[in-house]
Parts: sequence; C-alpha cells; structure tokens
Amino acid sequence: MMYRKFMKVLEDWRESDRHMALLVEGARQVGKTTVIREFGRKYYGRNFVEINFFKHPEAKRIFGGDLDADTITREITSYTGRSFPKNKTLIFFDEVQECPAVRTAIKFLADDGRYDYIEAGTCSGVMYGKVESYAVGYEYVEILYPMDFGEFMLAWGMSQDLIDSLKDKYESLTPVDEIINDIMLERFAQYMCVGGMPSVVKTFLATKDMAAVKRKQRSILRRMREDVDRYADAEDVDCILKAVDAIPADLNNTCKERMRDYYRVPYQWLDDACIAIPCSSMLQKHKKDPLSLFPQRDLFKMYMTDTGLLVAAPDA
Repeated sequence: MMYRKFMKVLEDWRESDRHMALLVEGARQVGKTTVIREFGRKYYGRNFVEINFFKHPEAKRIFGGDLDADTITREITSYTGRSFPKNKTLIFFDEVQECPAVRTAIKFLADDGRYDYIEAGTCSGVMYGKVESYAVGYEYVEILYPMDFGEFMLAWGMSQDLIDSLKDKYESLTPVDEIINDIMLERFAQYMCVGGMPSVVKTFLATKDMAAVKRKQRSILRRMREDVDRYADAEDVDCILKAVDAIPADLNNTCKERMRDYYRVPYQWLDDACIAIPCSSMLQKHKKDPLSLFPQRDLFKMYMTDTGLLVAAPDA
C-alpha cells in the first residue's frame, strides 16, 4: 500500500478521549476503502469487520428493523456468522450512501460503545435528503482527498528525510541544488498531469505510459458521472453534468454568481460530493493593505479536487 497521511487521522481518532464513530467522505476512487482496511487490519487484526452495502446489498437488512444497538449488533453477528469481543472490534460500514439508515443508527451504536465504528461513502455528503436523522455529537467527519505531492514523491521512492529537507529549504529561502531542483520540477509536472488518485498513480509508476494513465483517469470520470445519475435528484442531473463539463473552460472565464440557482444547485452538489472545490473571489478593501483582503462568497470558480482528472477531462 502507498503511504497516506490519512492513516495518522485514523490513528488519532482511535486514541481520542471521546470516542465517536468516524465518517470518511471523499470522491470516487480516492482510496477510502484501502486506507481504512489497512488501518483496521493493523490495529484490530481478525476483529476487523467490513460490510460493503454496494457489493452486498443484502446487508441492508441489518438496518431494516429497529435501530437500537442490541438489535443491530444481533443482526451483524447473524449476518457475519461470528461474534466479536467488546472494546477490541472495528466495524467498517462501506458505501453507506447505499444504506442511509446507517447514518441514523450510528448514534445508538456509538453511544452503546461496545465496538468502534467507521463509515465511508462516495457522495455521502449529498445524501442529506435521504437520511432521517443525523448522529449529531456521535459522529466525527473527515474528508479524504487525492494524494498530495509529498505522498506522490514517497510513492516514487523519495525518502521522507529528503522531503523534510526540501521543506526546510523552502521555508528558510535557501537555494536547492540545481540537479535536485530540476528533478523536483519534472516530478511536479508529472504530478500535475497524473494527479493523486491512487489507482492512477500506481498505473503511472508501473508503466510510465501516459496513454494508460489517461484511460484510467477517464474511467474514474465515467464512474463519477454514473454517481451523479445514481444519487442526484432526477431534475438536477442534467445541470450537474453540464457543470462538470464546464469546469475546464470556466477556469479562464469570469467568476460565477453563487446566488443564481442554476449555478448554486449543481456546484453545491459537486462540492458536497468532493468532486470539485469552490474558490471565492477575493476583494481588497484598501489597496495598500494586503491584510484587508476578504472573500466574496457570492462570486466563485470551481476547481477539480484532482489535477489529473482535470487534465484528462474531454474538454480540457
């Protein structure tokens, strides 16, 4: 497995004093399942339980009746065919967007406290219309984004010591050796084209074939479009897909106005789904005072969360 900084987030959650359930959100193929699975096997061993509602839709019956902790625990042990020790078990609910009742029941499970719980899902942030009640105070939310440049370089084989040294030089404005500088510029250009989707990075490192990389990227883009079709309200699907297609061209255009519904609805959906990130326009009150800058929330542009997917977009 390639190193992900998110492992530290999971470790901190496990050691936290107030132990709540953890919800991990993120775009399609960003690596949620892989890093959670690695964490579970490392810290819980055979007491790590994974239930995927997309691969195994029959598992939804666990939450088909009463949502109290005893009933759900009994259903889980019946479904898995085994029991688990208290305070030593992690139950991982994957693809929770397929079973919104999990988000409601997690309050009772976390309050019960006999097991640890992690939820993960693609587009789970846009499922608010289908969740009857949220577990406020019992659910901790984290977003997993694509691999950053540091993680990309570690996957290349660069040592953490060298990365830390380069950071120190940057912060102290100390020149970097010319050969290392040229290598880093080349790697950064590659990162901008490849992006940080783990499966795409693996393809690039294994083949160095940009055609294969683009095929993998466009496969992910197709899956993202399928998610819009599957999870968005029917009347919003067309405008959301048009908003996705417009992102590359819009980067060279003026900011959009958030207050207009035909911008607000699709772009809010893309933001909630972690597919794109809005960036507000900045206004400077006083020309001679750079600290007087403040965001104009009603004016914004959208950026793909992954530069590689932006480069691979058909109209990019």
